[in-house]
Amino acid sequence: MKNIHVTKDPVTLEGYQAILRPSKFGYSLKAIVGQDIVDALETERADCLKWAESKLKNPKRSTLRPEPWEEVADGKYIIKFSWADDKKPPVVDTEGTPIVNEDTPVYEATNIVKHLTKDFDKKTYKDADLQITVHYDWRRGEFYMQKWLDKRKASAAEIEAVENGEVPDLTLADMSHPQHQEMIQMHFGALRNAIYNQHKPEPQDMLGYFCGNLFTPYTNISAESVIPSYENSLAEPNDLFENELADIRTELSDWVEKNPDLPRAKFFIGKGYQYCCRALYIRAMVSSTDGETSQMNDLMYKANLEDNWFQPDYNWIKKYKTTQLYMLCNELKIKYSERDKKGDLVEKIVTSIRDGKSYDPIELLKNVK
Repeated sequence: MKNIHVTKDPVTLEGYQAILRPSKFGYSLKAIVGQDIVDALETERADCLKWAESKLKNPKRSTLRPEPWEEVADGKYIIKFSWADDKKPPVVDTEGTPIVNEDTPVYEATNIVKHLTKDFDKKTYKDADLQITVHYDWRRGEFYMQKWLDKRKASAAEIEAVENGEVPDLTLADMSHPQHQEMIQMHFGALRNAIYNQHKPEPQDMLGYFCGNLFTPYTNISAESVIPSYENSLAEPNDLFENELADIRTELSDWVEKNPDLPRAKFFIGKGYQYCCRALYIRAMVSSTDGETSQMNDLMYKANLEDNWFQPDYNWIKKYKTTQLYMLCNELKIKYSERDKKGDLVEKIVTSIRDGKSYDPIELLKNVK
């Protein structure tokens, strides 16, 4: 059985890529991996060579090809993947849509990722304006692509719009990319906790939810989003689903330690039907994306968030423009003076929210046409 090696972080493409369209040498992908992956591969390679040698009729007439990786820096290796046309893995974008256009450009990754953003209007920019990175979903055996826009190009477009007098009216729904990402994460955690506390599914419902997540149509495959980490980011709520999953894993680990020769299935069989249903349900909820969680709640769970679920900190509020801060003060009925500076407005808003006032940015986004 072939082993599957999972990288914790996305790998960086390096050199020429023949992922969608084969070169004269066929399909191939080159990427940079770490020392841990290569160490595991070298161990497996030794075993594979011994097995292959045992199948040779005349080992002395055989030749050994070099390993398909090369060290390029301390602890960094370029590794090459190749496949035949009949074993070509499907390639999808981050929305799960198959990429069938073989002319879609795929280039090696460079250090310009810090200048790229996934937050852009897809109607404004064409594919020719974007850059693409390729990721691999090992669970489904598929490659998927992420489209990026160069922030410098976006800034130039905004400057040109201002010079042409095309200045859009600001609303509270106009957030910076970090603001939007951090708020979505807080909403995701708060919504999951509301479902956890308010929705008590029957065993058959839990199994149904698990199966619904496990068996998804090909076109609904969604890649795991890459959530950037920001300094002073919003604190996510303590995830109750994650906590229960940790309890299950801890209990299982203790059992395995006492019964090292027995399969793990024996543990769950001994726990009974309802425990297994609950474990599957918890595992499915933990693996659900924020979009899937919101959709399931809208259609099935109907869990209600607390009015003050959104607790932005000083740094989040500060990312609003001054005009938006005045709008937010009006929204929250906060008294202010036109002599108040931006920092004064931010302090008043943060204090007001801590004292119990709140607003729901998710509802603002829903109202944006």
